[in-house]
Amino acid sequence: MVEFPNPQIPEAVRSAFISRVKDLPQVQAVYDTKSLEGEGRRLLTVISAPPFDMMYRNPVYQAEMEVLQSIETSADVDFDFRLINIQELQEGVELSHIVPQTDVIYAREEAK
Repeated sequence: MVEFPNPQIPEAVRSAFISRVKDLPQVQAVYDTKSLEGEGRRLLTVISAPPFDMMYRNPVYQAEMEVLQSIETSADVDFDFRLINIQELQEGVELSHIVPQTDVIYAREEAK
């Protein structure tokens, strides 16, 4: 496991999410990146799984819900989640076209 510091989303939130997804074999990386929809941030999870199979997505979605439920409702944290399955990307589209590689906060060793 490789973890990279990134002060954008509070460490407690990032750590709570990574601890829930790092042992899922489909999870390849997690990024703390700027949300395209607003001023906030986004935890973007990259998985490698059979295309459009919810069996691999649901554990990540469950982890997202657990993290959202665990943070204090008064916390001033403007962020959301997104999941990308690299096996669903169109031919010729690279992950580096979607998210800056400098935003990585967790990467599976073999995914580097």
